[in-house]
Amino acid sequence: MIVKTYVFSYYLTIFITAVVLVVATIFVHPESVKYLANKFLKENAIAYSKVEGSLLTGVTLHDISYLDIFAAKRVEVGYNFFMLFNPTPVIRKIKADGVSLNLDKLPKSQEESSEFFAFAIAKLELTDASVIIEDERFVFNLNASRIDYDKTLDVRKLFVELFTPYADATIDATIDSNRLYAKTLVTPKVSVAKKYLGFLQGVAKTIAIDVDASLQKIFMRTHFNRLSLSADQNISVGNADVNLTYFTKEEYFSFDSSYTLSYQEFEAEAKQNGLFNNYGAYFSELSADLTKYPPQLPFKSFEAEFAGDAESLAGSIKTKQLKLDIKSKDYKEFLLHVDSKALALSSISQLPDMLKKNIIAFNADAVVVTSPFSLIGTFSTKGLYCSAEGNIALDNISQLFSAQVYPKLESEIFKTYPIEMFSPLEFIYYNEDEKAVLNIYANMFDLTLFKNGTSLNGLGHFGSQSFDVNGKISEKNDANISLSANIPSLNALLSEFGVVKSQEGVFFDAEANIKASVNFSKNMEIKSRLHIPWFITKVDTKTAYTVENLYLESTMTDKDITIEKYSLDFRNHNFNSQKKSKISFDDNATLELKEFWIYDNLLVTGLFNPLLMKGDLQIKSDAFKYEGKEANVTIRADVDISLDGNGTQKIEGNVTLLDGVITYEPPVEYTISDDIIIIQDIKPQTENKRFINLHISSLKPISYKTKNIDLHLVPDVVIWQEPSRPLAFLGMATIEEGGVTASGKLFIFDRSEVYFNGSNPINPYLNLNMHYQTLNYIDIEIFITNTLASPIVIFKSTPHLSQNDIMSYILFGEPATAVFESSSGGKTSVSSLLLATGVKQIFNDTAGVNIDTLNVLTNEEGTLGYEIGARISDKIRVIYKNDTISSVILQYSFSKSIRLDINIHETGQGINILYVKDF
Repeated sequence: MIVKTYVFSYYLTIFITAVVLVVATIFVHPESVKYLANKFLKENAIAYSKVEGSLLTGVTLHDISYLDIFAAKRVEVGYNFFMLFNPTPVIRKIKADGVSLNLDKLPKSQEESSEFFAFAIAKLELTDASVIIEDERFVFNLNASRIDYDKTLDVRKLFVELFTPYADATIDATIDSNRLYAKTLVTPKVSVAKKYLGFLQGVAKTIAIDVDASLQKIFMRTHFNRLSLSADQNISVGNADVNLTYFTKEEYFSFDSSYTLSYQEFEAEAKQNGLFNNYGAYFSELSADLTKYPPQLPFKSFEAEFAGDAESLAGSIKTKQLKLDIKSKDYKEFLLHVDSKALALSSISQLPDMLKKNIIAFNADAVVVTSPFSLIGTFSTKGLYCSAEGNIALDNISQLFSAQVYPKLESEIFKTYPIEMFSPLEFIYYNEDEKAVLNIYANMFDLTLFKNGTSLNGLGHFGSQSFDVNGKISEKNDANISLSANIPSLNALLSEFGVVKSQEGVFFDAEANIKASVNFSKNMEIKSRLHIPWFITKVDTKTAYTVENLYLESTMTDKDITIEKYSLDFRNHNFNSQKKSKISFDDNATLELKEFWIYDNLLVTGLFNPLLMKGDLQIKSDAFKYEGKEANVTIRADVDISLDGNGTQKIEGNVTLLDGVITYEPPVEYTISDDIIIIQDIKPQTENKRFINLHISSLKPISYKTKNIDLHLVPDVVIWQEPSRPLAFLGMATIEEGGVTASGKLFIFDRSEVYFNGSNPINPYLNLNMHYQTLNYIDIEIFITNTLASPIVIFKSTPHLSQNDIMSYILFGEPATAVFESSSGGKTSVSSLLLATGVKQIFNDTAGVNIDTLNVLTNEEGTLGYEIGARISDKIRVIYKNDTISSVILQYSFSKSIRLDINIHETGQGINILYVKDF
């Protein structure tokens, strides 16, 4: 039994060993692999050129192909034969080179995937692999590890390098239960970026995209720092986060994004979301809050909503005040409609205060055709001050604009203007190729401009006045336009518009020649030259002022005016400056005199509003030099002028005479002649609101020289005026030395004073000390005291002389007894004769007043009086008499023999009718 058991075990062992050796030989023998490959692969139309390896450790196939669907240069599969029999077969390695899969050739019956059995791949490596989809080849390299499939796919690490006709990409991912988590870097091809993204600037060469994909949807996220339009780099999107989701079963996309939208001085934080599908249908909505915007913008946020498909579009853009509707049925023709609520303009700081009160509403309709481009539309607006309506027509060749503006005559802004003369105001502009015409027309104004290439010319009318326009406009929209006009009568022109109205005794007129050049190269610049040959202002029947030869050159840029130079003649004086003066103005017409020069050395600065007559001005000079016929002086000035807009004027400061000579003489037209009657218009005195406190002084004596006068004066005077009070002088003027020549006689001044006490009319106190020396060295002293209206004259001589002798010496250089031999009444006759001839002539020569009667009267006490008379017509003479009392006599001659005397004196009045007969 034991032997039989032993024999059975022995032969069984030999048999099992033989079987194992046979099986092992089959698995490791190369021919076995070839046999099986030939048996199972070729029978299924899988071709190959060579097979290597063994069934135990793995095989390698070369030049594999399956129909025209699949091909590979080399496929290596490594495994542990016994691991293939696990519930989840494990393949150690799959490595393939030159794999090509043409999905376009794949039979439709095989496109739908069927459920695979469970498997595991430790390592998968594909090199130079490609997939063909719709005749386009996508090449990639793939490395993956720890691939497990058991109803769901898991890949611990997946790295793919993808090369497509559109972009290159790298994908670093993992797969967890059929869900892909990947970080990708996409680099678009240069040609693709230029074609599809060329309208953008700032696109990164490589774009990072995060992917979260499942069988139901694919989610992608990316970020852009800044993108701008190539056509207009002012439009940009920054700090953008974009999320895109594709729903695989429903086959549509959804997206949401947030970004910063910028355009010039505008910036907004925007949020946008929407839907779209492969068939062209879409919907999107956007909301934005403005973070940077001009202060005058009437809204701070806006919303937009668009929906459509491949054929039609409908959308709107809305704010609280505005709404724009857009519609199209074919993406070729678009209908636009704009509506606005009442918009307040108070936030527009650049507008004048009056226009800030305006509130406007408008609407517009337009039809836009994209190819060829055209736009036809209408618009209308309504506001507090005016309404307007118009039409617009644009295409690729021409542009046409027309509008009619209707000012509301009852509006506050137009109350002081003849606006009815400019209502309605019509505009028409037409442009085609390089030719254009602009016409502006109103009742009293029209302008027509013609443009041909870069040349511009035209003409216009302002009332009856015409003017010409010419200039150049370049392709860059730079323009230089010249305007010229000759106005023969400014008064006639303004009268046409009702700006000036005739007023009795008041008149002004001027002739003006204007040439201006307007340059639009950068900021608008206006250079002008003004010549006014004459300008006359007549304030009453007696008083008229004339300015001649006013020349002014100025440059205005934005709100700054530079007066290059100016010159004008007024009352035989030339006022000019070659020094640049700089002035700026704001929207309220307030002028800021940064530096305004008079004679190049008198500076005026400050603020002034000519419409409100309000301002504060400072006049300063360290050494203002004035040269003229009446004076040649140097002055230091520091004067402040304030105007409050209610008529109140305040003038304060100091004027110091530093040096110079005054040669002023009263004009001839103010002397009284025998045969001219001067009647001055008497107007009711208006209540002034002027306050003046002006101190006039000098550092040293100032010379006053005329034909008969040579004095050295030191003024220390305050010109003072309070509101509703007359002008007054306070202070004194000191005559240091000098002389007066009258009728060939020299009167020498000692130190004298004139005191101003603020009286009205001006009537200073006198303290005048004069000397007259005769040929025989008699020194005659003349003292004049009291007031200018009531002077007291005292004569004194060394040696002592009588009053008649002193008067005779002054007039004739001899004593009275030597000139006239008279009786006891000789004093009266001599004195009367002397003063009626000599003193009268002296008074006329020095005072500039033509009198025809001057008598010296001697009363019973021996003191002197005087009688002064002047003929103001052939029939009327006025005589002032100062003897024991003061009186005024009005003499009216009815004929040569009959005269009426009206005597008015301190104690009463009387009327005498005299018959005069010559003997």
